[in-house]
Amino acid sequence: MTLLTSRFSDAQNPKPRAAEGDTQRSVFSSSFAIQRRVVSALILRDMKTRFGRTHVAYLIAIAWPLIHMLGIMGVQFAIGRVVPIGTDLAVFAATGLLPYILCIYPARMMMQAIKINQPLLLFSIVKTTDMLIARAILEILSAALVAIIFVLIMYASDVDLTPIDMSEAIMAVLGSIYLGVSVGVLSAVFFILFGMGWNVFFIVLSILLYATSGALILSSNYSSDVLDVLWYNPLFQLVEWMRTAYYDSYANSPLSKTYVLGFATVSLFLGLVTERIFRGRLYQA
Repeated sequence: MTLLTSRFSDAQNPKPRAAEGDTQRSVFSSSFAIQRRVVSALILRDMKTRFGRTHVAYLIAIAWPLIHMLGIMGVQFAIGRVVPIGTDLAVFAATGLLPYILCIYPARMMMQAIKINQPLLLFSIVKTTDMLIARAILEILSAALVAIIFVLIMYASDVDLTPIDMSEAIMAVLGSIYLGVSVGVLSAVFFILFGMGWNVFFIVLSILLYATSGALILSSNYSSDVLDVLWYNPLFQLVEWMRTAYYDSYANSPLSKTYVLGFATVSLFLGLVTERIFRGRLYQA
């Protein structure tokens, strides 16, 4: 804590530099340098408070989403489910579960970004936006690590996760993380405004979105009327996006990249605007 306090103090009172360097540095670059130090301190604090002082604790946190995916996949194999498309049930399950994990886990952790760091608002240099940026960076790195480890586990298990279209698969992964972080920013503000009621609502909504995401069911198995409703589920769109990278038969998928990216962008925009409008209340809550 002493180290983190000194970092915040250093950010608030940066060391003087040579006169020539000060005259060349713009106001923007000076503000950015201070914010960078604040965000770095917040990332370190997040890592220490959430994962402890050992790397093992961080690995355990990374293991949870992996266990989640592998557990569901294990159940599919245990019940002897016939693969709905393609030749490998593991690939089908992975393409449905990975978008959900890379979206919901970051969103859920982003939701706590402001709440658990509120005492730091006593430092005038620390802003709620700094907390959101710091948590977003940490969650993006964690989600990327989860995706990499999951792929390595699959290859170690002789499961070939090589997509037909690598660029589409990568974009689906990035889209999932982007949606998770964007919804997380909005949820972080709502969590302060509405308390545990929003937390319960978020959990119920996550379950509902997952149940209607088509993660374990082919979209072609739904009727057109049902598809018209599921189309508005951004997780459904992400699963469709991921599967278009793996299956040729998904060429006629009801995928709309514009919708899912637009949904994420609007969520991020609303989160930032709401944070600005209720900033005083966020500081006092």
